[in-house]
Amino acid sequence: MSTFLKRLIPIDAFKAAVWRFPAPITCSVYLFGIMVLLIHDVIDFDNQVDLIGQQIVLSACGFMWFVIARLIATGQGWNRAKEYTLGFSVFAVLAVLVFTRSGDELIWLLVPMFIGLLLSVSSAPYLTLRDDAALWGYSVQVYQGTIFALLAATIWGGGTSVSIRTIEYLFETDIPSEIYGDIWSFCLLVLAPLYALGYLSGSGSFTDTDDDIAPHENFIVQRVLVPLVFIYVTILYAYFIKIALVQALPRGQLSYLVTGFGCVGVLTYFLGWPLRQQGGLFVRLFQRYFFPALIIPVAVQALALYQRVDQYGVTESRYFVAVSVLWLGGLAVAYTLFKPELKTLFLSLALLLIIASVGPLSATNLSVYSQVGRLEMLLKQYGMLEDGELVQAPDTLRFEHRKSMSSILRYLRKRGRLDEINTWLPESEREEPARVQTFADTMGIELISEYETQGIGGTRVFSLNSSGANRVRDITGFQQITPLVTLYCGDTRCIEKNPWTHTFAATTPLSARYQNGLLHFESAAFETVSFDLLAFVASEVIRNPNHSKRELVLEQRGEDWKVRVVIDRMSVREEDTSPTGPRFSLINMTFQAMLVYPQ
Repeated sequence: MSTFLKRLIPIDAFKAAVWRFPAPITCSVYLFGIMVLLIHDVIDFDNQVDLIGQQIVLSACGFMWFVIARLIATGQGWNRAKEYTLGFSVFAVLAVLVFTRSGDELIWLLVPMFIGLLLSVSSAPYLTLRDDAALWGYSVQVYQGTIFALLAATIWGGGTSVSIRTIEYLFETDIPSEIYGDIWSFCLLVLAPLYALGYLSGSGSFTDTDDDIAPHENFIVQRVLVPLVFIYVTILYAYFIKIALVQALPRGQLSYLVTGFGCVGVLTYFLGWPLRQQGGLFVRLFQRYFFPALIIPVAVQALALYQRVDQYGVTESRYFVAVSVLWLGGLAVAYTLFKPELKTLFLSLALLLIIASVGPLSATNLSVYSQVGRLEMLLKQYGMLEDGELVQAPDTLRFEHRKSMSSILRYLRKRGRLDEINTWLPESEREEPARVQTFADTMGIELISEYETQGIGGTRVFSLNSSGANRVRDITGFQQITPLVTLYCGDTRCIEKNPWTHTFAATTPLSARYQNGLLHFESAAFETVSFDLLAFVASEVIRNPNHSKRELVLEQRGEDWKVRVVIDRMSVREEDTSPTGPRFSLINMTFQAMLVYPQ
Protein backbone atom coordinates (compact mmCIF):
# COMPACT_ATOMS: atom_id res chain seq x y z
CA MET A 1 0.00 0.00 0.00
CA SER A 2 2.82 2.42 0.85
CA THR A 3 4.47 1.70 -2.51
CA PHE A 4 1.22 2.52 -4.30
CA LEU A 5 0.85 5.81 -2.42
CA LYS A 6 4.45 6.79 -3.24
CA ARG A 7 3.74 6.24 -6.92
CA LEU A 8 0.49 8.14 -6.71
CA ILE A 9 1.88 11.01 -4.62
CA PRO A 10 5.67 11.51 -4.92
CA ILE A 11 6.29 12.19 -1.23
CA ASP A 12 10.07 12.03 -1.57
CA ALA A 13 10.02 14.59 -4.40
CA PHE A 14 7.75 16.83 -2.29
CA LYS A 15 10.12 16.58 0.66
CA ALA A 16 13.04 17.50 -1.59
CA ALA A 17 11.08 20.49 -2.89
CA VAL A 18 10.29 21.72 0.63
CA TRP A 19 13.93 21.29 1.71
CA ARG A 20 15.33 23.04 -1.34
CA PHE A 21 12.66 25.78 -1.70
CA PRO A 22 11.32 26.55 1.82
CA ALA A 23 10.61 30.25 1.17
CA PRO A 24 8.57 29.73 -2.04
CA ILE A 25 6.56 26.94 -0.38
CA THR A 26 5.83 29.27 2.56
CA CYS A 27 4.49 31.91 0.15
CA SER A 28 2.40 29.25 -1.58
CA VAL A 29 0.87 27.96 1.67
CA TYR A 30 0.19 31.51 2.87
CA LEU A 31 -1.64 32.31 -0.37
CA PHE A 32 -3.67 29.11 0.03
CA GLY A 33 -4.59 30.19 3.57
CA ILE A 34 -5.86 33.56 2.31
CA MET A 35 -8.03 31.84 -0.30
CA VAL A 36 -9.53 29.45 2.28
CA LEU A 37 -10.39 32.36 4.59
CA LEU A 38 -12.05 34.16 1.67
CA ILE A 39 -13.98 31.08 0.57
CA HIS A 40 -15.37 30.56 4.08
CA ASP A 41 -16.13 34.29 4.60
CA VAL A 42 -13.81 34.46 7.60
CA ILE A 43 -12.44 37.72 6.26
CA ASP A 44 -14.57 40.42 4.64
CA PHE A 45 -13.27 40.90 1.11
CA ASP A 46 -15.49 43.93 0.34
CA ASN A 47 -14.19 45.97 3.28
CA GLN A 48 -10.56 44.82 3.06
CA VAL A 49 -10.11 44.48 -0.69
CA ASP A 50 -6.87 46.47 -0.86
CA LEU A 51 -5.21 44.71 2.09
CA ILE A 52 -6.17 41.27 0.78
CA GLY A 53 -5.11 42.18 -2.75
CA GLN A 54 -1.74 43.39 -1.46
CA GLN A 55 -1.12 40.11 0.36
CA ILE A 56 -2.12 38.07 -2.70
CA VAL A 57 0.21 40.06 -4.97
CA LEU A 58 3.09 39.85 -2.50
CA SER A 59 2.65 36.09 -1.99
CA ALA A 60 2.46 35.35 -5.73
CA CYS A 61 5.43 37.53 -6.70
CA GLY A 62 7.35 36.44 -3.59
CA PHE A 63 6.94 32.80 -4.60
CA MET A 64 8.49 33.42 -8.01
CA TRP A 65 11.27 35.63 -6.66
CA PHE A 66 12.40 33.15 -3.99
CA VAL A 67 12.53 30.39 -6.64
CA ILE A 68 14.78 32.64 -8.75
CA ALA A 69 16.97 33.52 -5.74
CA ARG A 70 17.50 29.79 -5.04
CA LEU A 71 18.41 29.11 -8.67
CA ILE A 72 20.81 32.08 -8.81
CA ALA A 73 22.49 30.89 -5.62
CA THR A 74 22.81 27.35 -7.01
CA GLY A 75 24.23 28.57 -10.31
CA GLN A 76 26.75 30.83 -8.54
CA GLY A 77 27.65 28.33 -5.81
CA TRP A 78 26.45 30.55 -2.95
CA ASN A 79 25.66 29.33 0.54
CA ARG A 80 22.24 29.75 2.14
CA ALA A 81 23.25 32.89 4.07
CA LYS A 82 24.20 34.76 0.90
CA GLU A 83 21.09 33.49 -0.87
CA TYR A 84 18.75 34.63 1.93
CA THR A 85 20.46 38.01 2.18
CA LEU A 86 19.67 38.64 -1.48
CA GLY A 87 16.26 36.98 -1.35
CA PHE A 88 14.82 38.78 1.66
CA SER A 89 16.37 42.16 0.78
CA VAL A 90 14.61 42.18 -2.58
CA PHE A 91 11.45 40.76 -0.98
CA ALA A 92 11.40 43.65 1.53
CA VAL A 93 11.63 46.18 -1.32
CA LEU A 94 8.85 44.34 -3.14
CA ALA A 95 6.68 44.45 0.01
CA VAL A 96 7.10 48.24 0.25
CA LEU A 97 6.12 48.61 -3.42
CA VAL A 98 3.07 46.39 -2.99
CA PHE A 99 1.76 47.93 0.24
CA THR A 100 1.93 51.46 -1.19
CA ARG A 101 -0.47 50.51 -4.01
CA SER A 102 -4.18 49.81 -4.15
CA GLY A 103 -7.01 49.10 -6.57
CA ASP A 104 -6.15 48.68 -10.23
CA GLU A 105 -2.50 49.55 -9.56
CA LEU A 106 -2.11 46.18 -7.82
CA ILE A 107 -3.23 44.36 -10.96
CA TRP A 108 -0.85 46.34 -13.15
CA LEU A 109 1.93 45.44 -10.73
CA LEU A 110 1.07 41.74 -10.37
CA VAL A 111 0.61 40.72 -14.00
CA PRO A 112 3.83 42.07 -15.59
CA MET A 113 5.89 41.37 -12.47
CA PHE A 114 4.72 37.75 -12.21
CA ILE A 115 5.21 37.07 -15.94
CA GLY A 116 8.63 38.74 -15.88
CA LEU A 117 9.75 36.63 -12.92
CA LEU A 118 8.34 33.48 -14.52
CA LEU A 119 10.33 34.15 -17.69
CA SER A 120 13.47 34.58 -15.58
CA VAL A 121 13.26 31.17 -13.92
CA SER A 122 14.91 29.16 -16.67
CA SER A 123 17.71 31.70 -17.14
CA ALA A 124 18.47 32.37 -13.47
CA PRO A 125 21.20 29.70 -13.15
CA TYR A 126 22.92 31.03 -16.29
CA LEU A 127 23.31 34.72 -15.46
CA THR A 128 27.11 34.52 -15.67
CA LEU A 129 27.35 31.42 -17.87
CA ARG A 130 27.19 31.19 -21.65
CA ASP A 131 26.05 27.71 -22.58
CA ASP A 132 23.20 27.98 -25.06
CA ALA A 133 22.78 24.21 -25.40
CA ALA A 134 22.50 23.68 -21.62
CA LEU A 135 20.17 26.67 -21.24
CA TRP A 136 17.92 25.42 -24.05
CA GLY A 137 17.64 21.93 -22.61
CA TYR A 138 17.09 23.17 -19.07
CA SER A 139 14.47 25.76 -20.14
CA VAL A 140 12.45 23.22 -22.10
CA GLN A 141 12.49 20.83 -19.14
CA VAL A 142 11.50 23.55 -16.66
CA TYR A 143 8.52 24.80 -18.64
CA GLN A 144 7.41 21.28 -19.55
CA GLY A 145 7.56 20.45 -15.86
CA THR A 146 5.47 23.53 -15.07
CA ILE A 147 2.84 22.55 -17.63
CA PHE A 148 2.69 18.98 -16.35
CA ALA A 149 2.45 20.23 -12.75
CA LEU A 150 -0.57 22.36 -13.64
CA LEU A 151 -2.08 19.44 -15.55
CA ALA A 152 -1.56 17.09 -12.61
CA ALA A 153 -3.10 19.60 -10.18
CA THR A 154 -6.08 20.08 -12.51
CA ILE A 155 -6.62 16.32 -12.73
CA TRP A 156 -6.45 16.02 -8.95
CA GLY A 157 -8.86 18.91 -8.47
CA GLY A 158 -11.32 17.69 -11.09
CA GLY A 159 -11.13 14.07 -10.01
CA THR A 160 -11.61 14.87 -6.32
CA SER A 161 -14.51 17.21 -7.07
CA VAL A 162 -16.24 14.57 -9.19
CA SER A 163 -15.70 11.98 -6.44
CA ILE A 164 -17.30 14.21 -3.82
CA ARG A 165 -20.18 15.03 -6.14
CA THR A 166 -20.70 11.29 -6.71
CA ILE A 167 -20.81 10.69 -2.96
CA GLU A 168 -23.40 13.45 -2.62
CA TYR A 169 -25.55 11.87 -5.31
CA LEU A 170 -25.27 8.20 -4.30
CA PHE A 171 -25.56 8.64 -0.54
CA GLU A 172 -27.95 11.63 -0.67
CA THR A 173 -25.70 13.74 1.51
CA ASP A 174 -25.30 17.50 1.50
CA ILE A 175 -21.65 18.53 1.42
CA PRO A 176 -20.96 22.29 1.76
CA SER A 177 -20.12 23.91 -1.56
CA GLU A 178 -17.09 25.64 0.00
CA ILE A 179 -15.28 22.30 0.02
CA TYR A 180 -14.91 22.50 -3.76
CA GLY A 181 -13.21 25.89 -3.46
CA ASP A 182 -10.87 24.46 -0.81
CA ILE A 183 -9.97 21.53 -3.05
CA TRP A 184 -9.19 23.64 -6.10
CA SER A 185 -7.27 26.20 -4.04
CA PHE A 186 -5.13 23.45 -2.52
CA CYS A 187 -4.49 21.77 -5.87
CA LEU A 188 -3.53 24.95 -7.72
CA LEU A 189 -1.78 26.86 -4.94
CA VAL A 190 -0.04 24.07 -3.00
CA LEU A 191 -0.03 20.84 -5.01
CA ALA A 192 0.94 22.38 -8.38
CA PRO A 193 3.89 24.32 -6.87
CA LEU A 194 5.04 21.15 -5.07
CA TYR A 195 4.99 19.20 -8.31
CA ALA A 196 6.81 21.97 -10.22
CA LEU A 197 9.43 22.57 -7.53
CA GLY A 198 9.87 18.82 -7.07
CA TYR A 199 10.67 18.67 -10.76
CA LEU A 200 13.21 21.50 -10.37
CA SER A 201 14.79 19.71 -7.41
CA GLY A 202 15.51 16.68 -9.57
CA SER A 203 16.41 18.46 -12.82
CA GLY A 204 20.12 17.71 -12.51
CA SER A 205 23.16 19.87 -13.22
CA PHE A 206 22.84 23.22 -14.97
CA THR A 207 25.85 22.43 -17.10
CA ASP A 208 24.39 19.35 -18.79
CA THR A 209 24.52 20.07 -22.54
CA ASP A 210 21.36 18.26 -23.61
CA ASP A 211 19.93 20.01 -26.64
CA ASP A 212 18.32 16.96 -28.25
CA ILE A 213 14.84 17.90 -29.38
CA ALA A 214 12.08 15.39 -28.59
CA PRO A 215 10.05 13.92 -31.48
CA HIS A 216 6.83 15.66 -30.43
CA GLU A 217 8.64 19.02 -30.16
CA ASN A 218 10.24 18.42 -33.56
CA PHE A 219 6.81 17.77 -35.06
CA ILE A 220 5.25 20.88 -33.50
CA VAL A 221 8.10 23.12 -34.69
CA GLN A 222 8.51 21.76 -38.23
CA ARG A 223 4.90 20.87 -39.07
CA VAL A 224 2.88 23.44 -37.15
CA LEU A 225 4.66 26.56 -35.89
CA VAL A 226 7.10 27.27 -38.74
CA PRO A 227 4.44 26.93 -41.52
CA LEU A 228 2.03 29.14 -39.57
CA VAL A 229 4.67 31.84 -39.09
CA PHE A 230 5.51 31.75 -42.81
CA ILE A 231 1.81 32.10 -43.71
CA TYR A 232 1.32 34.97 -41.30
CA VAL A 233 4.42 36.89 -42.36
CA THR A 234 3.20 36.59 -45.98
CA ILE A 235 -0.16 38.10 -44.97
CA LEU A 236 1.51 40.93 -43.07
CA TYR A 237 3.86 41.84 -45.92
CA ALA A 238 0.93 41.77 -48.38
CA TYR A 239 -0.85 44.24 -46.09
CA PHE A 240 2.24 46.46 -45.94
CA ILE A 241 2.35 46.51 -49.76
CA LYS A 242 -1.31 47.56 -49.76
CA ILE A 243 -0.48 50.42 -47.33
CA ALA A 244 2.29 51.60 -49.63
CA LEU A 245 0.10 51.44 -52.75
CA VAL A 246 -2.97 53.22 -51.33
CA GLN A 247 -0.86 55.44 -49.05
CA ALA A 248 -3.12 54.71 -46.08
CA LEU A 249 -2.04 54.72 -42.46
CA PRO A 250 -2.01 51.33 -40.66
CA ARG A 251 -5.08 50.37 -38.64
CA GLY A 252 -4.94 50.61 -34.85
CA GLN A 253 -5.43 46.88 -34.17
CA LEU A 254 -2.32 46.09 -36.23
CA SER A 255 -0.20 46.60 -33.10
CA TYR A 256 -1.77 43.62 -31.36
CA LEU A 257 -1.52 41.45 -34.49
CA VAL A 258 2.21 42.15 -34.86
CA THR A 259 2.74 41.50 -31.14
CA GLY A 260 1.05 38.12 -31.43
CA PHE A 261 3.03 37.27 -34.55
CA GLY A 262 6.31 38.35 -32.97
CA CYS A 263 5.75 36.39 -29.74
CA VAL A 264 4.85 33.19 -31.61
CA GLY A 265 7.85 33.71 -33.88
CA VAL A 266 10.26 34.16 -30.97
CA LEU A 267 8.86 31.05 -29.25
CA THR A 268 9.25 29.10 -32.51
CA TYR A 269 12.84 30.34 -32.87
CA PHE A 270 13.62 29.21 -29.33
CA LEU A 271 11.96 25.79 -29.58
CA GLY A 272 13.53 25.16 -33.00
CA TRP A 273 17.02 26.32 -31.99
CA PRO A 274 18.54 22.78 -32.07
CA LEU A 275 17.25 22.42 -35.67
CA ARG A 276 19.02 25.56 -36.94
CA GLN A 277 21.55 23.45 -38.88
CA GLN A 278 20.09 19.95 -39.16
CA GLY A 279 16.39 20.72 -39.57
CA GLY A 280 14.35 20.83 -42.75
CA LEU A 281 14.67 23.60 -45.32
CA PHE A 282 11.84 25.75 -43.95
CA VAL A 283 13.14 25.50 -40.40
CA ARG A 284 16.65 26.52 -41.48
CA LEU A 285 15.26 29.42 -43.51
CA PHE A 286 13.15 30.48 -40.54
CA GLN A 287 16.09 30.37 -38.13
CA ARG A 288 18.18 32.48 -40.50
CA TYR A 289 15.65 35.07 -41.70
CA PHE A 290 12.93 35.43 -39.03
CA PHE A 291 14.54 38.33 -37.17
CA PRO A 292 15.48 40.33 -40.30
CA ALA A 293 11.90 39.82 -41.54
CA LEU A 294 10.59 41.11 -38.20
CA ILE A 295 12.10 44.59 -38.62
CA ILE A 296 9.47 46.00 -41.01
CA PRO A 297 6.41 44.69 -39.06
CA VAL A 298 7.79 46.21 -35.85
CA ALA A 299 8.45 49.53 -37.61
CA VAL A 300 4.85 49.63 -38.90
CA GLN A 301 3.63 48.60 -35.43
CA ALA A 302 5.53 51.55 -33.96
CA LEU A 303 3.85 53.89 -36.46
CA ALA A 304 0.37 52.55 -35.59
CA LEU A 305 1.14 52.95 -31.88
CA TYR A 306 2.35 56.52 -32.41
CA GLN A 307 -0.97 57.43 -34.01
CA ARG A 308 -2.96 56.15 -31.03
CA VAL A 309 -0.71 57.77 -28.43
CA ASP A 310 -0.72 61.07 -30.32
CA GLN A 311 -4.54 61.06 -30.34
CA TYR A 312 -5.41 59.58 -26.96
CA GLY A 313 -2.25 59.57 -24.85
CA VAL A 314 -0.59 56.66 -23.07
CA THR A 315 -2.66 54.01 -21.31
CA GLU A 316 -1.48 50.75 -19.77
CA SER A 317 -2.53 48.72 -22.81
CA ARG A 318 -0.64 51.05 -25.19
CA TYR A 319 2.33 51.02 -22.81
CA PHE A 320 2.61 47.25 -23.17
CA VAL A 321 2.34 47.55 -26.93
CA ALA A 322 5.34 49.90 -26.63
CA VAL A 323 7.10 47.22 -24.56
CA SER A 324 6.40 44.82 -27.43
CA VAL A 325 7.90 47.30 -29.92
CA LEU A 326 11.07 47.71 -27.82
CA TRP A 327 11.45 43.99 -27.17
CA LEU A 328 10.73 42.70 -30.67
CA GLY A 329 12.58 45.59 -32.34
CA GLY A 330 15.60 45.11 -30.11
CA LEU A 331 15.67 41.37 -30.78
CA ALA A 332 15.23 41.92 -34.52
CA VAL A 333 18.26 44.23 -34.70
CA ALA A 334 20.41 42.27 -32.22
CA TYR A 335 19.87 38.84 -33.77
CA THR A 336 20.22 40.20 -37.30
CA LEU A 337 23.58 41.85 -36.58
CA PHE A 338 25.18 40.28 -33.51
CA LYS A 339 23.66 36.87 -32.61
CA PRO A 340 23.62 37.36 -28.81
CA GLU A 341 23.22 34.58 -26.24
CA LEU A 342 20.03 32.54 -26.32
CA LYS A 343 19.04 33.66 -22.82
CA THR A 344 18.69 37.21 -24.19
CA LEU A 345 15.36 36.21 -25.76
CA PHE A 346 13.42 35.97 -22.52
CA LEU A 347 15.62 37.80 -20.03
CA SER A 348 15.22 41.00 -22.07
CA LEU A 349 11.43 40.71 -21.94
CA ALA A 350 11.54 39.86 -18.22
CA LEU A 351 13.58 43.01 -17.53
CA LEU A 352 11.17 45.19 -19.53
CA LEU A 353 8.14 43.72 -17.72
CA ILE A 354 9.67 44.27 -14.29
CA ILE A 355 10.46 47.90 -15.23
CA ALA A 356 6.86 48.17 -16.44
CA SER A 357 5.49 47.03 -13.09
CA VAL A 358 7.39 49.26 -10.64
CA GLY A 359 9.27 52.52 -10.49
CA PRO A 360 8.88 55.88 -12.21
CA LEU A 361 8.81 54.25 -15.67
CA SER A 362 6.04 51.77 -14.76
CA ALA A 363 2.96 51.40 -16.92
CA THR A 364 0.67 53.04 -14.37
CA ASN A 365 2.95 56.00 -13.64
CA LEU A 366 3.66 56.89 -17.27
CA SER A 367 -0.01 56.41 -18.20
CA VAL A 368 -1.16 58.69 -15.39
CA TYR A 369 1.41 61.37 -16.31
CA SER A 370 0.35 61.15 -19.95
CA GLN A 371 -3.36 61.46 -19.17
CA VAL A 372 -2.81 64.34 -16.75
CA GLY A 373 -0.73 66.13 -19.43
CA ARG A 374 -3.46 65.49 -22.01
CA LEU A 375 -6.13 66.87 -19.67
CA GLU A 376 -4.00 69.93 -18.92
CA MET A 377 -3.54 70.57 -22.65
CA LEU A 378 -7.32 70.39 -23.26
CA LEU A 379 -8.05 72.72 -20.35
CA LYS A 380 -5.50 75.31 -21.51
CA GLN A 381 -6.88 75.07 -25.06
CA TYR A 382 -10.22 76.37 -23.76
CA GLY A 383 -8.80 78.72 -21.12
CA MET A 384 -10.16 76.53 -18.29
CA LEU A 385 -6.92 76.54 -16.26
CA GLU A 386 -5.94 79.98 -15.03
CA ASP A 387 -3.00 80.40 -12.65
CA GLY A 388 -3.13 76.67 -11.94
CA GLU A 389 -6.84 76.66 -10.96
CA LEU A 390 -9.89 75.38 -12.81
CA VAL A 391 -12.48 77.81 -14.14
CA GLN A 392 -15.84 77.43 -15.86
CA ALA A 393 -15.92 75.93 -19.35
CA PRO A 394 -16.80 78.26 -22.25
CA ASP A 395 -19.80 77.65 -24.51
CA THR A 396 -17.37 76.70 -27.30
CA LEU A 397 -16.30 73.49 -25.49
CA ARG A 398 -16.81 70.72 -28.04
CA PHE A 399 -18.63 67.49 -27.23
CA GLU A 400 -15.68 65.21 -28.01
CA HIS A 401 -13.36 67.26 -25.79
CA ARG A 402 -15.86 67.21 -22.94
CA LYS A 403 -16.08 63.45 -23.37
CA SER A 404 -12.27 63.20 -23.29
CA MET A 405 -12.13 65.26 -20.09
CA SER A 406 -14.77 63.02 -18.49
CA SER A 407 -12.90 59.91 -19.57
CA ILE A 408 -9.59 61.13 -18.15
CA LEU A 409 -11.17 62.08 -14.82
CA ARG A 410 -12.72 58.63 -14.49
CA TYR A 411 -9.42 57.02 -15.46
CA LEU A 412 -7.58 58.92 -12.72
CA ARG A 413 -10.26 57.98 -10.19
CA LYS A 414 -9.95 54.26 -11.07
CA ARG A 415 -6.19 54.45 -10.57
CA GLY A 416 -6.61 56.32 -7.29
CA ARG A 417 -4.63 59.24 -8.72
CA LEU A 418 -7.08 62.16 -8.70
CA ASP A 419 -4.84 63.70 -6.06
CA GLU A 420 -2.37 64.38 -8.90
CA ILE A 421 -4.63 67.27 -9.99
CA ASN A 422 -6.21 68.15 -6.65
CA THR A 423 -4.28 71.43 -6.58
CA TRP A 424 -6.25 72.58 -9.63
CA LEU A 425 -9.35 72.91 -7.43
CA PRO A 426 -9.99 76.02 -5.35
CA GLU A 427 -8.75 75.38 -1.83
CA SER A 428 -12.31 75.37 -0.46
CA GLU A 429 -13.33 72.58 -2.88
CA ARG A 430 -10.47 70.18 -2.20
CA GLU A 431 -11.48 66.85 -0.68
CA GLU A 432 -9.84 63.69 0.58
CA PRO A 433 -10.38 61.54 -1.34
CA ALA A 434 -10.98 63.70 -4.40
CA ARG A 435 -14.20 63.12 -6.37
CA VAL A 436 -14.75 63.26 -10.12
CA GLN A 437 -18.02 65.14 -9.69
CA THR A 438 -16.25 67.92 -7.78
CA PHE A 439 -13.97 68.54 -10.75
CA ALA A 440 -16.93 68.48 -13.15
CA ASP A 441 -18.88 70.96 -11.01
CA THR A 442 -15.90 73.29 -10.76
CA MET A 443 -15.48 73.22 -14.55
CA GLY A 444 -19.24 73.61 -15.04
CA ILE A 445 -19.50 70.61 -17.36
CA GLU A 446 -21.76 67.58 -17.54
CA LEU A 447 -19.82 64.34 -17.34
CA ILE A 448 -20.14 62.31 -20.53
CA SER A 449 -20.46 58.55 -20.43
CA GLU A 450 -18.02 56.48 -22.48
CA TYR A 451 -21.07 55.04 -24.24
CA GLU A 452 -22.34 58.40 -25.44
CA THR A 453 -21.73 59.52 -29.00
CA GLN A 454 -22.68 62.66 -30.86
CA GLY A 455 -24.58 61.97 -34.03
CA ILE A 456 -25.18 63.98 -37.18
CA GLY A 457 -27.41 67.02 -37.01
CA GLY A 458 -27.14 67.71 -33.28
CA THR A 459 -28.04 64.21 -32.06
CA ARG A 460 -26.22 62.08 -29.55
CA VAL A 461 -26.49 58.46 -28.49
CA PHE A 462 -25.98 57.25 -24.93
CA SER A 463 -26.69 54.26 -22.71
CA LEU A 464 -28.55 54.00 -19.42
CA ASN A 465 -27.29 51.08 -17.35
CA SER A 466 -28.94 49.63 -14.26
CA SER A 467 -26.91 49.03 -11.12
CA GLY A 468 -28.83 45.75 -10.80
CA ALA A 469 -27.87 44.44 -14.26
CA ASN A 470 -27.00 40.73 -14.44
CA ARG A 471 -28.05 40.13 -10.83
CA VAL A 472 -30.56 37.62 -9.51
CA ARG A 473 -33.93 39.38 -9.22
CA ASP A 474 -35.84 39.60 -5.96
CA ILE A 475 -39.38 38.53 -6.95
CA THR A 476 -40.92 38.87 -3.49
CA GLY A 477 -44.56 39.84 -3.95
CA PHE A 478 -44.69 38.67 -7.56
CA GLN A 479 -45.92 35.35 -8.93
CA GLN A 480 -43.85 35.15 -12.12
CA ILE A 481 -40.82 36.64 -13.83
CA THR A 482 -40.27 36.44 -17.58
CA PRO A 483 -36.94 35.54 -19.21
CA LEU A 484 -34.59 38.34 -20.20
CA VAL A 485 -35.52 39.80 -23.61
CA THR A 486 -34.04 42.53 -25.82
CA LEU A 487 -36.19 45.02 -27.70
CA TYR A 488 -34.61 46.26 -30.96
CA CYS A 489 -35.91 49.34 -32.75
CA GLY A 490 -33.09 50.88 -34.76
CA ASP A 491 -35.47 52.45 -37.31
CA THR A 492 -38.12 54.49 -35.50
CA ARG A 493 -40.31 54.92 -38.56
CA CYS A 494 -40.31 51.17 -39.13
CA ILE A 495 -41.36 50.58 -35.52
CA GLU A 496 -44.27 52.97 -35.89
CA LYS A 497 -45.63 51.00 -38.83
CA ASN A 498 -44.54 47.51 -37.76
CA PRO A 499 -44.43 47.31 -33.95
CA TRP A 500 -41.91 45.15 -32.14
CA THR A 501 -43.59 42.16 -30.52
CA HIS A 502 -42.49 39.34 -28.25
CA THR A 503 -44.41 36.39 -26.83
CA PHE A 504 -43.30 35.14 -23.42
CA ALA A 505 -43.47 31.48 -22.41
CA ALA A 506 -45.75 31.84 -19.42
CA THR A 507 -48.58 30.01 -17.66
CA THR A 508 -50.95 32.71 -18.81
CA PRO A 509 -50.42 33.70 -22.48
CA LEU A 510 -48.57 37.04 -22.47
CA SER A 511 -47.07 39.22 -25.18
CA ALA A 512 -45.24 42.55 -25.28
CA ARG A 513 -45.50 45.18 -28.03
CA TYR A 514 -43.54 48.40 -28.56
CA GLN A 515 -44.99 51.13 -30.77
CA ASN A 516 -44.92 54.95 -30.78
CA GLY A 517 -42.87 55.12 -27.59
CA LEU A 518 -45.22 52.85 -25.62
CA LEU A 519 -44.42 49.38 -24.32
CA HIS A 520 -47.67 47.38 -24.03
CA PHE A 521 -48.15 44.14 -22.12
CA GLU A 522 -51.18 42.26 -23.43
CA SER A 523 -53.03 39.13 -22.38
CA ALA A 524 -56.37 37.75 -23.50
CA ALA A 525 -57.36 37.34 -19.85
CA PHE A 526 -56.56 40.88 -18.63
CA GLU A 527 -56.64 44.44 -19.78
CA THR A 528 -53.53 45.88 -21.45
CA VAL A 529 -50.89 47.59 -19.28
CA SER A 530 -48.79 50.27 -21.02
CA PHE A 531 -45.56 52.08 -20.17
CA ASP A 532 -44.42 55.37 -21.72
CA LEU A 533 -40.74 54.56 -22.18
CA LEU A 534 -39.73 57.86 -23.74
CA ALA A 535 -41.30 59.85 -20.91
CA PHE A 536 -39.41 57.59 -18.49
CA VAL A 537 -36.15 58.22 -20.37
CA ALA A 538 -36.72 61.98 -20.30
CA SER A 539 -37.38 61.99 -16.54
CA GLU A 540 -34.41 59.71 -15.91
CA VAL A 541 -32.07 62.02 -17.85
CA ILE A 542 -33.32 65.03 -15.88
CA ARG A 543 -32.88 63.24 -12.54
CA ASN A 544 -29.62 61.58 -13.50
CA PRO A 545 -27.85 63.76 -16.12
CA ASN A 546 -24.55 61.90 -15.80
CA HIS A 547 -26.20 58.59 -16.65
CA SER A 548 -24.56 56.88 -13.69
CA LYS A 549 -25.82 53.44 -12.78
CA ARG A 550 -29.05 53.22 -10.77
CA GLU A 551 -32.09 50.94 -10.64
CA LEU A 552 -34.21 51.32 -13.79
CA VAL A 553 -37.67 50.11 -12.83
CA LEU A 554 -41.20 50.92 -14.07
CA GLU A 555 -44.37 49.59 -12.46
CA GLN A 556 -48.01 49.78 -13.54
CA ARG A 557 -51.14 48.27 -12.02
CA GLY A 558 -54.11 47.35 -14.20
CA GLU A 559 -57.58 46.53 -13.00
CA ASP A 560 -56.77 42.84 -12.70
CA TRP A 561 -52.98 42.51 -12.54
CA LYS A 562 -49.69 44.29 -11.90
CA VAL A 563 -46.59 44.46 -14.12
CA ARG A 564 -43.12 45.61 -13.11
CA VAL A 565 -40.53 46.18 -15.84
CA VAL A 566 -36.94 45.81 -14.64
CA ILE A 567 -34.47 47.24 -17.19
CA ASP A 568 -30.87 46.07 -17.40
CA ARG A 569 -29.73 48.57 -20.03
CA MET A 570 -31.10 50.77 -22.75
CA SER A 571 -29.60 52.78 -25.63
CA VAL A 572 -31.25 56.10 -26.45
CA ARG A 573 -30.89 58.73 -29.15
CA GLU A 574 -31.36 62.38 -28.08
CA GLU A 575 -31.97 65.18 -30.56
CA ASP A 576 -30.67 68.42 -29.03
CA THR A 577 -31.96 70.61 -31.85
CA SER A 578 -35.64 69.83 -31.39
CA PRO A 579 -37.56 73.19 -31.15
CA THR A 580 -39.61 71.90 -28.20
CA GLY A 581 -36.60 70.77 -26.23
CA PRO A 582 -34.75 67.44 -26.11
CA ARG A 583 -36.55 64.63 -27.88
CA PHE A 584 -35.68 60.99 -27.37
CA SER A 585 -36.04 57.80 -29.36
CA LEU A 586 -35.30 54.28 -28.19
CA ILE A 587 -32.65 52.20 -29.99
CA ASN A 588 -32.74 49.02 -27.90
CA MET A 589 -33.51 47.84 -24.40
CA THR A 590 -32.92 44.66 -22.38
CA PHE A 591 -35.47 43.93 -19.66
CA GLN A 592 -37.53 41.43 -17.67
CA ALA A 593 -41.16 41.67 -16.59
CA MET A 594 -42.47 40.62 -13.16
CA LEU A 595 -46.16 39.80 -12.87
CA VAL A 596 -48.91 39.50 -10.26
CA TYR A 597 -52.20 37.87 -11.30
CA PRO A 598 -55.53 38.13 -9.43
CA GLN A 599 -56.29 35.33 -7.01
